[in-house]
Amino acid sequence: MNKAWRFLFVLLSVATGALFLYSAWTKLFPIEAFEYTMVEVTHIPLLIAKVAARFFISVEAALGASIVLHLFGKNKWALKVAFGLLVFFSGYLIFLWIKQGNNVNCGCFGDAIWMKPSTSLIKNAVLLLIIGLLIRYHQGFNYKWARISAPILLVATIATSYIIFPVYEIYKIDLNAIYTSDPKFA
Repeated sequence: MNKAWRFLFVLLSVATGALFLYSAWTKLFPIEAFEYTMVEVTHIPLLIAKVAARFFISVEAALGASIVLHLFGKNKWALKVAFGLLVFFSGYLIFLWIKQGNNVNCGCFGDAIWMKPSTSLIKNAVLLLIIGLLIRYHQGFNYKWARISAPILLVATIATSYIIFPVYEIYKIDLNAIYTSDPKFA
């Protein structure tokens, strides 16, 4: 493969990873908006939406960072997981389009960029094509450290998202007894 093609695939990889990172970032602030969107559309309990929101955002961020850094892992699993995640999100977009129509914000970029489900499906189709080309033609880093860096990055990002943005309903403790002026608690 000549240098022009390698340069093109490096650019495609950086741009695709950056888009994943931007998408994760825009859903993160405020994360509650993403949680409530999940509840509104899928009717899952809020606690499950809180856990799922952090998981999806952190996986998206970790995959984006891996793709930007060309750390695809053994057998390019990071690209394959990104491909699968886009297929999953596309299924969600089709569900959203059927359920609420095409004149709603899909939430793909949080509240930062308002995007219809049909537009987002086109974006996903282009990203699927690019990731397919990256899987087929782009090598990334194949050093031993690069193969273990991608899974470490994924696990660290998932753990960090739950540490920085804890799901409070899991850890909620009633502290009213401590702060009341009732003499029996003194």
